[in-house]
Amino acid sequence: MSPDRCLTTNYSSAVDVYWGAMNRHKGHRALGLAAAAIVSGGLIFAAQADAPTFDVVSVKPNTQGAGGPTFVNVQPGGRFIATNIPLAFLIGQAYRVQQFQITGAPAWMASERFDIEARASGELATRPDPNPAAPPGRLQLMLRAMLADRFKLKTHIEPRESQAYDLVLARADKKLGPKLVPSEVDCAAEQAAARAAGGPAPAFPPAGAPMRCGMRMMPGNISGGAIPLTQLALQLSNITGKTVTDRTGLAGNFDVNLSFLPDRLPPRPAGTPDDQPIVLNGVAIDPNGPNIFTAVQEQLGLRLEAVKGSIDMLVIDNLEHPTSD
Repeated sequence: MSPDRCLTTNYSSAVDVYWGAMNRHKGHRALGLAAAAIVSGGLIFAAQADAPTFDVVSVKPNTQGAGGPTFVNVQPGGRFIATNIPLAFLIGQAYRVQQFQITGAPAWMASERFDIEARASGELATRPDPNPAAPPGRLQLMLRAMLADRFKLKTHIEPRESQAYDLVLARADKKLGPKLVPSEVDCAAEQAAARAAGGPAPAFPPAGAPMRCGMRMMPGNISGGAIPLTQLALQLSNITGKTVTDRTGLAGNFDVNLSFLPDRLPPRPAGTPDDQPIVLNGVAIDPNGPNIFTAVQEQLGLRLEAVKGSIDMLVIDNLEHPTSD
């Protein structure tokens, strides 16, 4: 994937937005790579009278569609910029839910895209806190307030019984697969050194190249560098459409490179033999490759174990097209 092509699949199947993948020149602060929205936990959906808000917000329609560059970026001075973003992504980030946890929304929530620029007093966090047990952070509360003000968003939660998956070790001897390796990279130290030097953020790895830090999800591939397995579980939740909980007991960070056959493939170019890989965004997808369950077991040495559980669904009670600037 090139740096200017950050969204690689439609929102009916997964979310592939990269925080800070654009605007990498000096003075901008990259947010690190965050693909999926976060599984709910301890969610607070009621509006708070004293909740922080952006001082200024601009919302404009973007007609480029899925083919245009898509990114979210926080810059110094409290600036928040989202370009060519489906509202589904921002709602997921604001409320720490994944796309399959959002129900009752109009179709345009996922299909229509917007450019949003906002400014807040003081600096903003580099990205919404991914810890589902933590209270909503300042940036998340600001996003919620903006969604309520400009899109008239009203929500409530409903717990529902649902199948889920536990991510567990596949082997009794706890041996990992060839595509799951303990990482020796200290990403926090590298990022701190880069900030201290005042230089640009590291270049985004090209499609198919391993990630040194952060995570990238593309159709048929998950690549992560120095990530905890809880983050991998979140990505697997997006793919399976079910909540995935890390039960491996493995601490620390890992390098991951998982390839699988996605549920939906783009049309094969005319004249391409059926046994040839389909190339999407520079990555070859084997049409005879393993499904996600087989790939997790064979490549990572892990297993997705079906369990019964409940899930908090974010129900959209009201959502309107934005008011004009």
